[in-house]
Amino acid sequence: MPRIMTDIDHIKITKANKLVEVKLLEVGNRLKLRDQKVVLAVVGQMSPEDEDFKHYQVTINELVALTGITSENLYRDIDKICLRLMSSVITIKEPGNPKGFLMVTWFSHSRFYPDKGCVEFSVSPELKPYLLQVKNQFTTYSLNQVVHLKSTYSIRLYELLRQFLPVKGVNNGRPVAFREITVTDLREYLGVEKGRYSRFVDFRRYILDHCQKELAEHTDLKFEYTLIRAGRRINSINFKIEHNEKFVEVENSDVASVAMRRREEASLEFLGGAECILSRIPDATNEEVLLICSAYSKEVILEGLLDLIRAKASGGVKGSDINYYKGILKNKRREDQAAAKPESKSTEQKLFDRSWAEGLDLDETV
Repeated sequence: MPRIMTDIDHIKITKANKLVEVKLLEVGNRLKLRDQKVVLAVVGQMSPEDEDFKHYQVTINELVALTGITSENLYRDIDKICLRLMSSVITIKEPGNPKGFLMVTWFSHSRFYPDKGCVEFSVSPELKPYLLQVKNQFTTYSLNQVVHLKSTYSIRLYELLRQFLPVKGVNNGRPVAFREITVTDLREYLGVEKGRYSRFVDFRRYILDHCQKELAEHTDLKFEYTLIRAGRRINSINFKIEHNEKFVEVENSDVASVAMRRREEASLEFLGGAECILSRIPDATNEEVLLICSAYSKEVILEGLLDLIRAKASGGVKGSDINYYKGILKNKRREDQAAAKPESKSTEQKLFDRSWAEGLDLDETV
């Protein structure tokens, strides 16, 4: 059976937008934060290219890492978690059924193996079009972006905003997006119970402002919002969605894991160089990005990328982009060496000396 990867840096969540915009109905057992993370742990084991669902297992140790709850409490409460997961209903507006809807639960069965310390789930087959073989109109993000959020509302709002500012859009230079949502729809998207935070001042304080703070502190998105009135009544909310530069999110999960591990120690120069490379050379591996960013300044990286773009425009690139790019950097290094004077280096030259990088295998495949 497929296994979830313990390193959450590698886990990608992909959902059709119709599933992102489900309206959560009132039920006796509402999904709590830990339940929502179990759902994401299962969805993270799927690939959009899979043709059918499998039985998915999540271990207690993985749930400890995802939820921060002790294993003793998880063993004690796992039956209640499974009950909520099996009874929480979602409703989906289907593309071919505009006046109708689909009501479905996330899972069709759950089975607990106490001797193995894991839970097995099967996903309701009606959700297959929204999780598998998703070709367009979908939302993708890394699980590590939401694992530290402490509110179910924050996770749901992150997905709703990520739709309009996708990772690919950020990497292609799109730093801002806008989305307007009516207050009624937003309450249903977030699963706010009827009668809860019925006064808008409370809804704003305990949900909007709280989510705004959480996303800015823990994810790669941040937002501002403007209230839109219809008469004296607040009718909708216009979100200004921005890339949060404190956090790095990229399409390639291997590079994402490197960026996450280096987040606290990486300099702005490194992060800027990595983003430039990844936005223009999608076939660059994590090792190549690390070596290039360690060996060259951001200015040289940008100059090399401009040369690569010109070469591609003129049809001069043969083979892979990354190999051609490394060849450009190699030539720039030779030009710098040829231009260097033989006399002893000044203090400034010593500070910016990168000769130590000569031993790196940047040019191995050129």
